[in-house]
Amino acid sequence: MSVSRTLCVLSIPLLLLVPEARAQETAVPTQPVATSRTSATEGTPASERNVRIDVTVTVKGTDKSVAKSLSLVAADGREVQGRAGVQLPIVMSTSPDPAVRANVSYRDVGINVDASPHILPSGKIWVSMKLNFSNVLQVQTGGGERPSFGSGSQETNAVLFDSGKPLVVLEGGDPETGRTYTVQVTATILK
Repeated sequence: MSVSRTLCVLSIPLLLLVPEARAQETAVPTQPVATSRTSATEGTPASERNVRIDVTVTVKGTDKSVAKSLSLVAADGREVQGRAGVQLPIVMSTSPDPAVRANVSYRDVGINVDASPHILPSGKIWVSMKLNFSNVLQVQTGGGERPSFGSGSQETNAVLFDSGKPLVVLEGGDPETGRTYTVQVTATILK
């Protein structure tokens, strides 16, 4: 067998492997299809509209009512976070001796909202939202007024809103204290 024929026969398997190796080198990895309407590479919103989300938490005791509210603005398809709260001084104990200072503890109360609005082709808005709130009411007891602490949370993947129309998304009650909670949300497309 001639040398050139031997080289040709030996190189055929190598030539057959080269296209396969090249295909592996140039193969583009597949990426999952994005389900969001935002462009992951550009970071642009799904539309060029903003949505204002107004959240009001109303807590009603037997004789008192407390309302907390928070308003946030987010671009269509983007997430926004809002935190609003205060530290309230709570008297834990007192002494009849005026020279002895009262024992005071501080408690955080407030409202936290994470929301992501999405404007639908119909003009309605669906909102994914996480909400946490805490409060304190002074309740009457046999020994005078005492603080009563409460809290609540809600997480939803999608609530559908008509722009500008309020919707109660959470209601609850506590039979031990007679306290009720109402969370009202309004999503409004801004012009």
